Amino acid sequence: PLYAFTALQSNRNSVVEMVVDNRTSFILNRDPKEWILLLQEVLGSVCVRNVHSQTRKRTSNSQTHRFLEVPSVYAEYTYIADIDIFITESVLDKRRLKQMATFNLPYSNIIRPGKARLTGVMLVRTRNFFTPAYKKAQDTAITGPVPDEMVLYDIVSRSGHGLPPATNMSDPLVVYRPTHGLH
Repeated sequence: PLYAFTALQSNRNSVVEMVVDNRTSFILNRDPKEWILLLQEVLGSVCVRNVHSQTRKRTSNSQTHRFLEVPSVYAEYTYIADIDIFITESVLDKRRLKQMATFNLPYSNIIRPGKARLTGVMLVRTRNFFTPAYKKAQDTAITGPVPDEMVLYDIVSRSGHGLPPATNMSDPLVVYRPTHGLH
């Protein structure tokens, strides 16, 4: 709930979609139980839904679930991040948008230096990112006991979206990876 609150507080006119193992249990175990209504009334829209059963079957790593799911609520942009970030600013940062335009990608992210991994914090143009090719790549991506960022790298590689450059580390856009808050 704190992630949802900080995300909505810093990004007005937004939707927070939380994918959990058991929606009913997740909501009933909150104190106060009305927290979702409060978030919706004060800040905007909140969607809590169950993770798809096929996602759960593919990996027990819940951190990987965010890369194997497609948002059920449409928004122009989707921000995918760790839930332990206290978001304090808008995720629609002009440098993120410049990074997408410069690298001609439907997302803003970087490759971890020396690794076949994208970071777990990314902004995407929803319609251009969650394409049929991306969804097919989700179905065939590596899973199992591998880091979630490696799964994301694999999906994006297979989707045909392209990868950001991993060279010229002096280029500010090549290394730009804001968390938009405290992590």
